[in-house]
Amino acid sequence: MIKSPVMFVVEIVAALTSVIFVRDLVTGATNLGFTFQIILVAVVHVLFANFAEAVAEGRGKAQAESLKKTRTESQAKLLTARTRPFVWCPARRSRWRYRSGRSG
Repeated sequence: MIKSPVMFVVEIVAALTSVIFVRDLVTGATNLGFTFQIILVAVVHVLFANFAEAVAEGRGKAQAESLKKTRTESQAKLLTARTRPFVWCPARRSRWRYRSGRSG
């Protein structure tokens, strides 16, 4: 959780309010419901953030794998100076480089 400072603070607040809730429960203080609601909201936020981060990481890995697959399966036109104006070759072998057309 330290990677995300906001969620780290929410986690610390959930822990501190849990300690306060237990203290109030032992001493018989009032407004326990309000403290419990704060704990519940903070814990739900932390759990949802962890879940959302895991889903995003999984989607990112799947997209990276898909892009690697596309790179190996793509075909490129390799321009030649021979009788044929181009030949098809795997994209990774084409050695294409971007040239902006601007001089300077």
